[in-house]
Amino acid sequence: MRIPAPALRRVRLIAVIALFLGLLGFGHPASAAEPPPSFTLSVDHPVVTPGQVGTLTVTFTNHQSSDVRFLYVTTYASEQTSPTPAGSRPEFVSCTGDASACGFEQTQSYFNMTAPVVPIAPGESRSVRLAYRFTPESDCHSPSVVAFGVLYFYYEYAQGTQTYEGRQWIEAGGSPTIAMTCPAAA
Repeated sequence: MRIPAPALRRVRLIAVIALFLGLLGFGHPASAAEPPPSFTLSVDHPVVTPGQVGTLTVTFTNHQSSDVRFLYVTTYASEQTSPTPAGSRPEFVSCTGDASACGFEQTQSYFNMTAPVVPIAPGESRSVRLAYRFTPESDCHSPSVVAFGVLYFYYEYAQGTQTYEGRQWIEAGGSPTIAMTCPAAA
């Protein structure tokens, strides 16, 4: 099927005008990629006995150029010992700090930040403290090492018009770890 000459001229004219406007900068503005979020993780007790509670602190720092209005985070505890010891069971048990809501299921925790915890201005930080332990019945003779990380995050900024989501895997050796040991003999 042949395209009529007047229609072909219009298409060419529109293409030339679009190219011209793009070269002059009237197209979509080029935007610099926003910096990724910054999560830092730390533990207060790198070695625990079965049943002993330690704290994982997860801190989010806003590196955007505008306020963060909502934040959702899932953390994880990943067994580093291979093969995984059959008798060790790490778990999250509670949550405190700047979370608006928080929950946990064995080796994962999740929390969000809504009002009044947000907005988080550029450069400001918020922290959540997650209590963890190896269950009291864990076999302390089966050595176990667990590393923590951010499995998934999602946040909104720029008055809620922009979103950012992803994962922040902590590279090997850079993630805080806990190890289980037997209680000292009395």
